Amino acid sequence: MKQTKNDDEIKLELKSAIAILKLKDLDIEQIVVEFSGSGDSGDIDEINYTTINGYEADVDDLTNTKIQDLAWKILQKIDSVGDWVNNEGGFGTLYIHTEKSTYTLEYHQRTTEEHNWEDCGLFD
Repeated sequence: MKQTKNDDEIKLELKSAIAILKLKDLDIEQIVVEFSGSGDSGDIDEINYTTINGYEADVDDLTNTKIQDLAWKILQKIDSVGDWVNNEGGFGTLYIHTEKSTYTLEYHQRTTEEHNWEDCGLFD
């Protein structure tokens, strides 16, 4: 059974779609979102916009905020495989492709393992 979207989700999708269309009009082909987290917090570290000619571009604050909101929504998918904001956390890169309206999410989980050997015989 497909889950129905609430008003906030619909509004976010509409705002995101408008932002993506605006970026396409500016010949921006790819958006690269770097994120990281640990302890008990995580954040989007950087967002870069690349044109079809390979140049970096600047966008207005409102468009950047809409893309950041979209990125946060996509980053929620990580919850199904890891926890990038707690303990050792994780990091990754989100690539948004404006022409196809698709994304690629690369995620790396930091883990800590401890191993102890105590009172082991030297010649066992």
